[in-house]
Amino acid sequence: MKETETEKAALQLDTLGKRGFLLHEDTRETGEGFGYSAGWLIFPFLELALAADLIPVFRNENVSEGNRERDYSCLDVASFLEFDRRYTIQSIKENSKVVTINTWDLDRPRNDRMTELVKDAVEDNQDDGKVLTVSIVGPLQQQLGPVPPVIRWFKQKALPWR
Repeated sequence: MKETETEKAALQLDTLGKRGFLLHEDTRETGEGFGYSAGWLIFPFLELALAADLIPVFRNENVSEGNRERDYSCLDVASFLEFDRRYTIQSIKENSKVVTINTWDLDRPRNDRMTELVKDAVEDNQDDGKVLTVSIVGPLQQQLGPVPPVIRWFKQKALPWR
């Protein structure tokens, strides 16, 4: 007997013991280089994921699209930094409960406030048997350098490079 699309089971997402996934979409345009952009895109994103025990799924388009001065279209930050690439962002959204936090609506809160918001979103929306995804839409606050948990994350990812 052939299975129809509606009869197929939903993709079972594996959170590897974490509480879910963290996504971030920032569609602003910039003329800054990637090193400067890391303070807006990578450092605060990782800090939030680590603080809330979520798997960070980095969206390369945050870097490769919208840069007015440089062509970063071939830059694959997610693969280079070994972010979780098992699932597409679309499949994560389709197969999990998605809670969206819009930083524009919140007047771009500082990272300490964002940490509270993400943790609250996890606590308030975690359902037994359903994978949770927290999706941040809008810019994060810039960090000049990574905080200690993010530094440890980078060191762990860099171990194979030794």
